[in-house]
Amino acid sequence: MQNDISCDNRVAPNIYRELVTMTVERITFAIVGVLIMATAGAYLATQNVYFLYATIFVGFMIFQAPFTKFCPLPMILKMMGVRSGSVFG
Repeated sequence: MQNDISCDNRVAPNIYRELVTMTVERITFAIVGVLIMATAGAYLATQNVYFLYATIFVGFMIFQAPFTKFCPLPMILKMMGVRSGSVFG
């Protein structure tokens, strides 16, 4: 048995397919989720109001993006050559 990811044909192709098909939207939602959890956790740990402001800003940006189609992160990802799906197309 090999140690690489392609050793099990039943599981590995599905994992590889998921990693390859990351679109701008999936990456954006993943990064935004991490940012919200990290800034909210930092606020709870330090009680520094600036972390709460960062959480509110990220939440507002993700709220307004479907209406205005403006979000800086997808723009950067598109410039990097990441494939776009339908939301920020």
